[in-house]
Amino acid sequence: VAGYKRTSSNLGPFLTFLERELQRRVKDYRPVLDYCGFSVVDDAEPSIVDLVERVIATIVAENKDRQISMDKIVRLVRTHNGLPLPLEKPTWDVRQGMFRLLGRITMLYEIPESPSHEHLKLLKPLDPPVIFDEKPIDEAGAPVGQLMAGFGEFVPAMKRKERFDLEAWPPKQPEPVYLDTNVLNFSTLTKVAKINVVWSNLMSEHLMFDRPLRRLTLFNFPTFCALNYGPIEKKTVFSHIMNHPDFPKPDVGAAHRSMFRETLLSYRVIFGQHHKSRKLFKEQEQGRASAEGVVDVLLVDLCSSLRSFPDIVVDGSIDEQPFYDSNLDFPFYGERLEALQQYTRAVKARNLKEVWYDEREPEKWAVLWVAIMIGGASISLSLVQVILAAFQVAFAVPHR
Repeated sequence: VAGYKRTSSNLGPFLTFLERELQRRVKDYRPVLDYCGFSVVDDAEPSIVDLVERVIATIVAENKDRQISMDKIVRLVRTHNGLPLPLEKPTWDVRQGMFRLLGRITMLYEIPESPSHEHLKLLKPLDPPVIFDEKPIDEAGAPVGQLMAGFGEFVPAMKRKERFDLEAWPPKQPEPVYLDTNVLNFSTLTKVAKINVVWSNLMSEHLMFDRPLRRLTLFNFPTFCALNYGPIEKKTVFSHIMNHPDFPKPDVGAAHRSMFRETLLSYRVIFGQHHKSRKLFKEQEQGRASAEGVVDVLLVDLCSSLRSFPDIVVDGSIDEQPFYDSNLDFPFYGERLEALQQYTRAVKARNLKEVWYDEREPEKWAVLWVAIMIGGASISLSLVQVILAAFQVAFAVPHR
């Protein structure tokens, strides 16, 4: 359905989500379907899946110079289906439909229910930063990468982009900023820091932390990341659409690959590497992470499995550790994780239950519970001794 390389039988739920979501909104795509020649047959709904496959094939085949626009995409799809090109530009509703479709293909944004005749606009502004809240609809004729960059950062800015700049090799080594899995695991986040998790089908919102609301947003379809986490030389449709403005052309694929690697690793940091967090995911979050009635199989595997990464993403470059260097291991998502860690470290456990879940300092946690157990055993022994002494006294007193 999505046009990506099918690398695992576990793709079923993800593809089901895509197809259901696209079919549910088929009325929003009807102008594009009609323009591109995907006509209705025997009163049946036109196949949005066919449109998606053709759009992706067109982007991959025709965007070698990174100059393809939304207008050019729909025109190429139209001619592929044997229709003549009209002299006028695509209408506003065709452009809005294509804009919505690119948001679903990239899993980065949504647009309003009732889009404007005059502007391309995101449903929720990017945070941070927002360069333009909306753009004139004639921007549909501009290169897609340029159009997307004008809205701001759909994914976090890379802290160390020189890692992918071969001319700047070897890169400067900044001071390490360590991320501690004892602080960032789901058990500590929810039971001690009282942070609520919200699941989103937009990758742009992954690891966003709203401090006042104590709300952490997580992307619920890591299969999308696994499918894009391929060899550097094989660029996916995501890289063709989202030409990152900070990277020269040969290194766009490498940068995006790092971003997808970080996204996959983040599920292990928060859930998979911690036994209590794995259990809590199964009990509390697995059902909440569903979208269109399905739960991503890879999400369940990453968050609830004791083993490391499943075969779909193993390539020797993702290693689990108790501590990670934010600069080296998370050049994209490091700042979001640092903000989350800073908040969690500042929270104090307020009662015995929270102390039980608080493993931010394992040595102190172990000493505390050893002391509690020894103290409890000592109190129990003392109580037994008192009871025995009372019995001895009772039997020693002569009965009258």
